[in-house]
Amino acid sequence: MLPPRPSVRHMAAIRILQKLNRMLMVFAAFWAFFLAVTITLDVSGRGLFNQPLTGTHELIVNSVVMIVFLQVAYAVSSGSMLRADFLLHLFPVRLKQALNIVGYLGGTAIFALIVYGCFEPMIQAFERGEYEGDGALRVPVWPIYCVIILGALLACLSYLAMLWQEISGWRNADV
Repeated sequence: MLPPRPSVRHMAAIRILQKLNRMLMVFAAFWAFFLAVTITLDVSGRGLFNQPLTGTHELIVNSVVMIVFLQVAYAVSSGSMLRADFLLHLFPVRLKQALNIVGYLGGTAIFALIVYGCFEPMIQAFERGEYEGDGALRVPVWPIYCVIILGALLACLSYLAMLWQEISGWRNADV
């Protein structure tokens, strides 16, 4: 007997979450392309004209963290997050389901701790007006924390959606 079909509301929420995750992943990909162009201009300017592109280092250092956290929820929801499933196909269905549930709960806990751990530093960075970098380009720190929190929160929600799908039996539902 099949478990009851998930409600339209649940399916719509999962669909919205997946679209948001995909949209942030695409934005991060464009941002990574922009950084590649910036690095190329910096290296070319340094080599050809002995004039590097000012602020490239600060931009790159802070952008890498943001790109990772903009893409992490998509990695989770698409099943691309790091996971050792090379033996999983050998296990019985119930054990496989139990291991998935433990993994989803663990992923939720890890990203929830990241959200919790970054929230107060974000508030402090905003209140103090913290900046990263010296000289030509000073990057405010609080937006970086905001992106980390957003990405970790969406990863939590993605793990919870996968957990719900696993428990309800509609893991491969048409979402």
